[in-house]
Amino acid sequence: MESVLLQPIISSNFHKCGGKPVRLGIDEAGRGCVLGAMVYACFFCAAEDEKKELKALNVDDSKKLKEWEREEAFEAIQAKRDLFGWSIHAIRSEEISAKMLRKKKYSLNEISHDTAISLILRTVKSGVNVTEVFVDTVGNANAYQAKLKAHFPSIKIKVAEKADSLFPVVSAASILAKVTRDRMLVRWTPHRLEEDEREREEDADREGNKKEKAAEAEKENETSPAPRKRVNEDEEVEANPKKKGKGEKEKTRNAKGAASSSIFGSGYPGDSETIAFLNRNCDPVFGFDGFVRFSWSTARLIFEKRGVPVDWYDEVDDEAGSGASEAKQSRITNFFAAKREATAGGIERPAFFLRSKLQLLSNLGV
Repeated sequence: MESVLLQPIISSNFHKCGGKPVRLGIDEAGRGCVLGAMVYACFFCAAEDEKKELKALNVDDSKKLKEWEREEAFEAIQAKRDLFGWSIHAIRSEEISAKMLRKKKYSLNEISHDTAISLILRTVKSGVNVTEVFVDTVGNANAYQAKLKAHFPSIKIKVAEKADSLFPVVSAASILAKVTRDRMLVRWTPHRLEEDEREREEDADREGNKKEKAAEAEKENETSPAPRKRVNEDEEVEANPKKKGKGEKEKTRNAKGAASSSIFGSGYPGDSETIAFLNRNCDPVFGFDGFVRFSWSTARLIFEKRGVPVDWYDEVDDEAGSGASEAKQSRITNFFAAKREATAGGIERPAFFLRSKLQLLSNLGV
């Protein structure tokens, strides 16, 4: 296993849980995305606290919860530091791509497995009495479970599909991972929002649509008072906080998240908004910035299509042909073996003559 300390821990609380037997769950967020980091989280607590304390928070698979529900559950979990423990890792897009493009490929499954092993190992080394581990599967569940069991033979391990819906500790880990990744995306977004909006405006200017729409809007404002009345009604609704329900609360809380998702969609390769974002933000020479997983075929194909052609020249003369290139290539053993002498005709001398230090006599002086 490669060194599994893949990234600095974003957040951790290695609560010892009073030495009680602990159940630990692991899940990730953003594994299949072409944009952003992949975030792994582990959550753990005493078995007795899982039944009464964790279930009281109504944790569930993060994908089944609304964004504001995930945020509330995230804050509720972290508020109980004296009962719950956790550890969160983020693996950046650049690191994922660099590992996957190695000469000896380091697959996404291997990265995921090694990160899970790292999370368990850190928790055990911190003194937590981990007795059970539950993991949402990546790849074949049986093979993954056997791999974890080989590293932690004394711990009961269960790897299963939909573990984030079956085991509360995995549900909690799912929420920690998802909210952490979403917040990372929001922090990345502000400078991109300005750049992307500017690019959209420039496109509109080139097509002549922006000026036409502005002229039409100005004409409508002059001839019709209806829009002004509508604005006043909206202002009255905003001024009355009693009229706001959970829906309005959710909109306010998720304003930044909605803004970020509006420029790049869900981040998954099958999303048309994500593809449009990649096309808009592909530099013809340098490709994508660190936000994009450039090892994904989705990003690679866009770069090949929109990027300028580049020829890479080797020091070996290409005109001599591939055979000449291979002939000039030195073997590693050449650096460790003594160079054998050759005769005038280019024939190597027998090893016996060399060891005996026998020399050729071309002229006897007669």
